[in-house]
Amino acid sequence: MNRITLLAALVLQLACAKDRNVDDYKEDRLRENLAKLQAVEGRYSGFLVSKKTGNRLGVLQLKLEATTQPTTGNDESKPAATPVVKSTLEFRNSTTLRIEGQKSYYDPNSGQFQTEIPIQQNGKTISVNMNGVLREGRFTGSLEALGYSEDGGTTDLVLNGKGLEELAQESDSFSESNFTQKNFSGTTRFSDGTVRGVHLNLLRPPATSEEDFLSLLTPVRSLVATLNYGGRARISFGDAQWDLRSGALTGQTAVNVEGNSTGTVIQLLLGCQVSANANGDIDCNHRTSSIGGVIAQSQVRASQEAPPMDGPSEARDPMTRSYEGSGEFEPGKIYAVELRVQMPGKTRAQEIMELFQPPTERLLNVNLFNPRSSFGTDFLDTKWDLQNSRLDGVATQQISGQTARFSISCQNFSFPDAVYEFNCSYYSSLRGVSVPVRFRSKG
Repeated sequence: MNRITLLAALVLQLACAKDRNVDDYKEDRLRENLAKLQAVEGRYSGFLVSKKTGNRLGVLQLKLEATTQPTTGNDESKPAATPVVKSTLEFRNSTTLRIEGQKSYYDPNSGQFQTEIPIQQNGKTISVNMNGVLREGRFTGSLEALGYSEDGGTTDLVLNGKGLEELAQESDSFSESNFTQKNFSGTTRFSDGTVRGVHLNLLRPPATSEEDFLSLLTPVRSLVATLNYGGRARISFGDAQWDLRSGALTGQTAVNVEGNSTGTVIQLLLGCQVSANANGDIDCNHRTSSIGGVIAQSQVRASQEAPPMDGPSEARDPMTRSYEGSGEFEPGKIYAVELRVQMPGKTRAQEIMELFQPPTERLLNVNLFNPRSSFGTDFLDTKWDLQNSRLDGVATQQISGQTARFSISCQNFSFPDAVYEFNCSYYSSLRGVSVPVRFRSKG
């Protein structure tokens, strides 16, 4: 073997030895780091204790498992593995929850451990952070929902401690924050001074085990808040939120204001303050998205009385007003006429909604006729502009094979019980001229 061949073989042998040394080093480091994580493997159990009250909220078990996952090292041509710790959390009280932690991390030098617990609530993911120290067979730390560090709970979990079934028998009963229903009764005063009796019902809808767990760590409760005025006049806020920390109860709902020509849909806003006194008083301001100021105020107090059951709609009968007048309906001839105006009946629900959102117009049925003849015209769905006190209606009739068009327009129109006068203009295409008529309340 010549010198060149010998030198080449030596270089090749050194290179292979170097590769083996690098691989061995990586494997040694992997085993060493994995062993540090394996040192804290196991099942840790104990209680979750409320930060604010000191109550045992339930029993908690944290299971840690050391494993590896593929990663890419500095040399991208060679795969490597990284040691990681996986965590599983199990919680029990009146509910049972088992969920995998995310982004779990353990620092063997400081003993710091943390993991994120994803909780699903109303289609959103809420992060609960578990932070603490693993040392000498114990985990001491806390669980906090993001944004509520003052709430949440503390833990002192013991490696290979008591089982969950045994610990559950030692846990405190904790139900005050997870109520099912609360009833209140009082009155609502609207912007026009009208006062109506009202029941406020707070209902906690069925919750998942994750939502039950989250409710122990945060002061916010998701509710259905319903204002019940009887006669099926109910307004429900399905997305209401009650912050037990501040006492704020808020909600928003879309409602249809019936009884006008547009079928307006408005956003009704609920803003309440729940007092901390023994009576459970609640003061509420009601607003709409279209009106900036407060349109109504409710004051209610905790009540044992159940909200009214669904009964008749309590429709209010139609109201009719009659007015007398006269006009020159034929050249040189004055005729006495009567104007009969009917306001359609309203259900209790329509009445309440109109108090929350006063209408700008109403649809009335108007009939103009001569009491001594067959002459008469029905104006159905006549528009009453409440802001401008204007009444406008149109009608068509078939007369002798022809279509005749009629219209009526009144100024300064209202609908009072007292004696009232206003001016109208009546038009008929048969004559082609407008007839002025002054009306006065009849009787």
